Amino acid sequence: RRKRKELINNVAQQEDLIEGIVKKITTYGMFVDVGGVDGLVHYSEISYKGPVNPGTLYKEGDKVPVKVIKYDKERKHLSLSIKAALPDP
Repeated sequence: RRKRKELINNVAQQEDLIEGIVKKITTYGMFVDVGGVDGLVHYSEISYKGPVNPGTLYKEGDKVPVKVIKYDKERKHLSLSIKAALPDP
């Protein structure tokens, strides 16, 4: 339990790009494993072209570049963005 908390804190403090692996795709986004911790990439944080269905661009097991955009310590939710990891067009 303590190790998981440490993992989450380490990932949450990352300011650089992190490579993650798509674990699960949903209608509202996708869950990405970053260093043993799952975070959510909301569908509005996938592309600069606007909200997209993540299943049209990615599949489970794909490696994706992500950036941590928010960490809710109370709920232990990690919000990730692919869009923030890409150059602004």
